[in-house]
Amino acid sequence: MYAGGSFTQADGNTTTFIAKWNGRHWSPVGGGMNGTVRVLQVYNGELYAGGEFTTAGYEAASYIAKWDGKNWHSVGGGTDAGILSMCVFNSELYVGGTLKTAGDIETGHLAKWNGKTWQGVGKVMQADIEALAVYDSALYVGAGFDKTDAIPKHKIEKFDGKVWSNVGNILAAANTFTVYNKQLYAGGKFNLEEEDMKPVYVCRWDGKNWLPLGFGTNDLVLAMQAHNGFLYTGGTFTKAGNSDAQYVASWDGTRWNYTGNSINNFVLTLCEYKGELYAGGSFTGVGNTANYVARWIEKKKKKSK
Repeated sequence: MYAGGSFTQADGNTTTFIAKWNGRHWSPVGGGMNGTVRVLQVYNGELYAGGEFTTAGYEAASYIAKWDGKNWHSVGGGTDAGILSMCVFNSELYVGGTLKTAGDIETGHLAKWNGKTWQGVGKVMQADIEALAVYDSALYVGAGFDKTDAIPKHKIEKFDGKVWSNVGNILAAANTFTVYNKQLYAGGKFNLEEEDMKPVYVCRWDGKNWLPLGFGTNDLVLAMQAHNGFLYTGGTFTKAGNSDAQYVASWDGTRWNYTGNSINNFVLTLCEYKGELYAGGSFTGVGNTANYVARWIEKKKKKSK
């Protein structure tokens, strides 16, 4: 399991901004980077890292690099600014973020890499792209939240490889997407018409409309992961449904469930490794000490009927 972030040590070893976990120990990854790693994605059998760095393994790598298992390599000259999201679609690697050019191509905030060259996507995206996902044979794209405004300005869009279109008539700041029970879920900040413009922080797409998940959460959902039949969510929230939920909760398709955790700060990412659920974030405690990463020990529970 590979983890990226703003850390410089793991297990007491120097691991500048990226490390790998073998189930027992953390170890460095080829000298690491000189700045924060925001996103990781496997493409063509190699690990791609994106973020706010300009070197990887002591070699020049402008905001994006690839790891072949032994060494870091630059990616076609990289980009001119940070990478926040990555996704493989139609055998190409799509990257989104604060970038405006990739290689020597003007791309706006979204570009694609075919393994040899950078290309645009037929549309110059003007907003920072924080969320990408493939669902129903299309690429879904979510723009981040403009912190100068009280409500989001942008719409979620999809790209079928040729044509761009809006996905529902909502204003949205999408931080994360995932697929659960064959439907697309989005976390971020949304203004749904049927909710009288009250903010909604997590919702699902039924193919025609965006729908809230029960009473939702009381603040941002920044990470989601399907695990053992449940959708786990993490973020800055402290309530899910009508119950307390300290920064993490699970959704069973019908209602929210309390995970029995005592995480003491934000959860920023979730992933599954060897059948177990891992969380990373700014927390330093989960019951006992857990510095920024923790593993969920599954408890026996039944899904609601």
